[in-house]
Amino acid sequence: MISIKHILNNLGANSFSMIINLSFQIILVPVFIIYWGVDLYGEWLVLTALTAYFSMTDIGLNTVTSNEFSMSYSKNNFQRCNILMNNNLFFIVIVFGILIFLVGFLLQFIDLSELFGLKQMSERVAEIGLILLAFQVFTGMLGNLMNAVYRATQHYARAIMIGNGILIAENLILLIGVIYKFPIDLIFITYVIPRFIGLFIKYFDSRKYYQIHIGIKYINKIEFKRIIMPSLYFLSFPIGNSIILQGFTLLINFMLGSAAVVLFNTTRTMVNIIKAGLGLINNSVWPEMSLAYGRRDYNSMKKLHRYAVGTSFYFALFIVIALLIIGEPLFLLWTDARVEFDWLLFSTFLLTLIFNTIWFTSSVVLAATNNHKRYSIIYLVSTFISLGIAYCIIKMTGQVRLLPISLLIIDILLIGVIIKQSLVIVNDEFNDFLRSAISTPAKILKSIRT
Repeated sequence: MISIKHILNNLGANSFSMIINLSFQIILVPVFIIYWGVDLYGEWLVLTALTAYFSMTDIGLNTVTSNEFSMSYSKNNFQRCNILMNNNLFFIVIVFGILIFLVGFLLQFIDLSELFGLKQMSERVAEIGLILLAFQVFTGMLGNLMNAVYRATQHYARAIMIGNGILIAENLILLIGVIYKFPIDLIFITYVIPRFIGLFIKYFDSRKYYQIHIGIKYINKIEFKRIIMPSLYFLSFPIGNSIILQGFTLLINFMLGSAAVVLFNTTRTMVNIIKAGLGLINNSVWPEMSLAYGRRDYNSMKKLHRYAVGTSFYFALFIVIALLIIGEPLFLLWTDARVEFDWLLFSTFLLTLIFNTIWFTSSVVLAATNNHKRYSIIYLVSTFISLGIAYCIIKMTGQVRLLPISLLIIDILLIGVIIKQSLVIVNDEFNDFLRSAISTPAKILKSIRT
């Protein structure tokens, strides 16, 4: 059975995460610039960007493990649950050890400050910062692995709230350290502490719901080989997203210059904030979808898919209509009128938001059940096609105003491909799905009343 309560709890916790992130982004940027200056703040961003790539060494294994853990837990296959957790745990530890060794070895021969043009930070501080931030990333990966227990036992909202506490602590340490002008190396050291503490909190707290047994005897090479390929396919998504985000930026800069980049990226950022909000629906439904698939409860999967797509579509439609009315004054207020507002560019981006929402929400079926192989390949290929179409549009028009059309074409293609795959997995018919998705608001209201 679908647990509306758990989904709403997940949605509330995820929404709080988004509010925390946005709030601290708004607060911290001016604080960094005022107290550190643009140069030192820029160097902080360089180091954090470098260590962000370390998270890709997970190769999507955490996601696949969480899905498989939920499915195995729903079948009471606890032995496999332990094998999955231990395989992933030892993989993270081994990769972390190798990476730290390589970083430490390379730092003996290169000057990090000189390599990346860091002039405000000394070589020693930059090296300390890089290693500590890498440690923070891998501690976070272990913490996310613990989330598999919370997902499977329908306490995922609790894990998110623990993560929210960690996020608040990290940002407060930054805020206090920057304002009171603590030494940068001290800020680095204290910045990693909350995530380390959070890992232990999650480990001991999760044992109330499921006790993980850790040991070499639980490592299973056959099981690891079975899930390694689905994990690698998950890498297609960050790579594809990078092509869409960084690829378009570089293309526009190369062909039209930095002014066009600012216009395009600022407009896209405003729309992407809304897209991130819509992504909360996927994150909230995901654990329930994995559990239902493990039980082979196709009726619940069918309902979840219909409700998720219907809800996100109507929410996107409402936001688009609202932004068509108040978008321009909101944009000018946000940018302090320093970036021109292009109505055609903005409205085209909003149009892509509606189509993107449909296939992206439907894709939760594929992602939550580890049936994402074909979807991941098509998505990655489509990002390259979109970049090619963008090049042709700029070549023909010499403007960025119609560039979102290149994204719109791909979104329409992905709707057909992904919804078809998702319907097969949940044993649904297109006409029944469409009829139910359209009537979602009425069904949700009826469900809440009863």
